[in-house]
Order: sequence, then structure tokens, then C-alpha cells
Amino acid sequence: MKKVDILIIGCGAVGVAVAREFAHYQLNIVVVDKNSDVGGDATPACSSIIGTGYANPPGSLVAKLSHASNMMFPGLLRDLEISHNPCGCIMPAYDEEQLQALLKRLENARSNCDYDVEFVTGKEAESMEPMLAKGVMGAIYSPRETVVDTFELVYAQAENCAANGVEFILNCKVTGVDVQDKKIQCIHTTKGDISAKWVVNAAGLHSDEISKMIEGDIEFSVHPRKGQFFVLDKNTACKVSHIIMPVPTAHTRGKLMLPTAHGNMLVGPTAEDITDKQDTKVTAEGLKEVERDIRKLVPGVNLNDAITEFAGLRPTKEPEGYRIGFSEKINGYMEITGIRSDGIGTSLGIGKYVRMLFEDQGIRFERKTE
Repeated sequence: MKKVDILIIGCGAVGVAVAREFAHYQLNIVVVDKNSDVGGDATPACSSIIGTGYANPPGSLVAKLSHASNMMFPGLLRDLEISHNPCGCIMPAYDEEQLQALLKRLENARSNCDYDVEFVTGKEAESMEPMLAKGVMGAIYSPRETVVDTFELVYAQAENCAANGVEFILNCKVTGVDVQDKKIQCIHTTKGDISAKWVVNAAGLHSDEISKMIEGDIEFSVHPRKGQFFVLDKNTACKVSHIIMPVPTAHTRGKLMLPTAHGNMLVGPTAEDITDKQDTKVTAEGLKEVERDIRKLVPGVNLNDAITEFAGLRPTKEPEGYRIGFSEKINGYMEITGIRSDGIGTSLGIGKYVRMLFEDQGIRFERKTE
């Protein structure tokens, strides 16, 4: 049986950020993932945005983690040479209801101390982004929204972790857990058994399954929300220079169009609640929905210039909300659940926050000097 200090289950943006944080300390760390490569299920197939989180409920955990992460990302992107596009975001309003929603978001931005987020007139928005549909009544401009290469984001951090002693075991599915006296005795995997002092569940879409193995009865579930996208050729005639994002609803952020870190246009996604956690197929209906909705914002977009289409699955927790903390039932077990489409933008903060929660339990680790 392999014996380690910390076992992290899941190697998406959140899992690898937690691993990198603990890699600073004299610890034996193992990260396992059921997939054949790092990245997890959601991270490689998302909108790729490092958001500021300016509109999050003031004082909420997600607002705090977004704010903390946003301060750390410039250094990470520089130090690990990760491709990114700091293009900013424009969110236009086309009717009075949307306009009022923008004003509420601006109130949150002020409360969250994101003072560089500002309101621009319709004329100013159309000047900044000529491809926008006409009739903009006003818009929010958020200059720090950044598009990142999500593959590089995860790979670079994982390689940095590995160079500093973290072990990654891939194609490694957790199949069972032995619990005795409120303590995890053994994690059974397809690559062998592992004993750990602390176990961190960062399994995203499958976090509820892991939680059931460890805690038995749980009070949440996770289902997939499918998002379908188009990737357009770099030479497409209709381009945008900012993230163009509609006013969100309670269910979805809506269909957006953005310039990727490498110059292509990304268009999508849908927000389809499904049950199959393996269903990443694109559909004619889903792609037509993307086309219909994006033309309301950018009518000149030419989706015939698509070089590929893909679908990703976002983990949707019921009830909603971030849950990051130690279990009250099982000693040494921590859950990270409820992380949705803002998971990339909060991941660095989550890594630090998890380490602080260990310290709050009186657990101190010896920091590496090199």
C-alpha cells in the first residue's frame, strides 16, 4: 500500500492549484485522476475565462476567492509562461430590464472593490466593438477579464508540481474507500491502494460519488450541464477584440463570443442539464441554439468558418453554492464542491484557502527552502 501525507482526488484547475500550494511544503503528495491526462473533465472544455468575479454577491466566499485569485494570476501566467489574452469584457444591454440588471452588477462591483469596472454608453460600446448588434442602450466594461489557454494552465502547474516532488497517477479511478473510527484507512483505486493522512476531494463532476464512498449519506448531488461551442478560424472576417457576453440569467451566463489566447474566435456555450456524465457529444440542435443566440449580439458572425465544435460538462451542484471545508463526520477529509464555470477564475484562491483551513485546524507544515 502506498502511504502519503496528502491525497488529492481530481486534477482539474482546482485540484492542480491545491497540489501546487502544498508543493511548497515538506509533504508527500499524490494526485490521482481517472482520466489519461491532467485537466479533469470541465477545465479543458470551457469558456477559458479568468474572470474578476466583480458581480458576485459581496462578502460571499466565491467573491473573496475570485478577488484573491485575480491578484495572483498575473504572476502565475508570467512565471509559468502560460498563453493568455487580457482582452477585457463588454456586456451590452438592449432593453430596460437588461439595463437595470447591469446597474445591479455595477453595485456589486463597487462593493467588491472592483473600481475599474465601469458603465459605458451604447455609442461608446459600439465604438469599442464595431461588430456588436446596433441598439446598445449601455454596457459594462470590465478591463481585467482574461482568456487563458486552459490546457497550458493545467499542464504548466502540474509540471511545476512534479518538478517539486508531487506524484501524479493517471488512469487511476477511485473504486472504494475503507473508513473506520471516523478515519479513512485506505483508498482503493485501479492503480492500487493508498493510505493518506489527509484526503482532498476535488473530483468536480464526480465529487458526489467520492463523497458517498467516504461519508455515506450526503446532502448534495452533482449533475452535468453540457456546453456546446464553435471554434472559428483565425481568418474569419467577423472578429471581436473583447469578450462579448450577454446579461446573464439565473440559469446561464448565456452565449458569448471571445478571442482565444491564440487568435481564434470561440462561440458558445449552451447550458443543457443532462444526467450522463460521459455525454460530450455535440448536437445539431445545440449548435443551432448557439448560432441563434450569438447573432443577437454579433449578427455578422460566420459560423461556416468553424474549424471544430466541441462540448464540455460543467459540474452543477444541488443545492448550489461553494462548499470547501473539512468533513464533520470523517477526520482528515476535505471536500471542494459546487465549483462551477468560475472554477478557473477562483482556482488559485481555492489553493490558498485550503491551506489556510488546514492552519485553522492547528496543522502546520514545514516550508521548503528551495
